[in-house]
Amino acid sequence: MFALTRESLTWAVCPVLHAVMKEPHVLPCGHTFDKKVIRRLVRMRPRPASGVCPLCQKKFKNRDVVLNYALLDAIKWYKSLPAMIKSSIDL
Repeated sequence: MFALTRESLTWAVCPVLHAVMKEPHVLPCGHTFDKKVIRRLVRMRPRPASGVCPLCQKKFKNRDVVLNYALLDAIKWYKSLPAMIKSSIDL
C-alpha cells in the first residue's frame, strides 16, 4: 500500500521556490518549475522569450514551456485530501 509521507510528496515541490507548485510547468529538458520561476528565468535573459533551466543549464524558448497537467491534477488531489490526513504529512 502507498503511504503518504513528506518524502513521497517531494514531486509537488518546486526545486527553486521550495513550496508546493501552484502552476507546474515543464521545460523541454523535462524539469518542472512553478510558473513564477519560469517567468523570472525568462525576464533575466537578454533575449526575451528564452531562458535557461536552473538545474541542467539547457536553454529553452518560452513557447516550448507547457503546463504539466498530470502534476497539476496530482497536486489538486493532494490539496483535496481531508485536513487530518494532510496534517500528518505537512508539506
